[in-house]
Amino acid sequence: MKEYKRMGKKVLLLGDPAVGKTSLIRKFVQDIFDDKYLETLGAKVTNKVLTLSSPDKKKHIELKMLIWDIMDQKTYRLIQKSAFQGTIGAILVGDLSREETFENLESRISELFNITHEIPVKNIKY
Repeated sequence: MKEYKRMGKKVLLLGDPAVGKTSLIRKFVQDIFDDKYLETLGAKVTNKVLTLSSPDKKKHIELKMLIWDIMDQKTYRLIQKSAFQGTIGAILVGDLSREETFENLESRISELFNITHEIPVKNIKY
């Protein structure tokens, strides 16, 4: 008999405006790519459900990912604390054609760790 377990996890995408955060989420969740710039206002939460199996196929996990696309504007920083709470990981996104977008990620990490303490973080060069 197969064993099933359900869980939900919250992941953030952080980075400067127009680095491709929303495009990455759309590609991962909907398998759609569009190079039009869509400004995120506040935070947009997208769900992606994955079914994972153990190597012996006897255990299955239904993982519901809550992917938060966080707008990076100074006015939004007032509510970042509530948006960051409960996060288990973050993906930091920069644009290779704009080096400053990678330089700015250090401050994003500091702000994140001030709220969540240290969590896994992955840099993506896009």
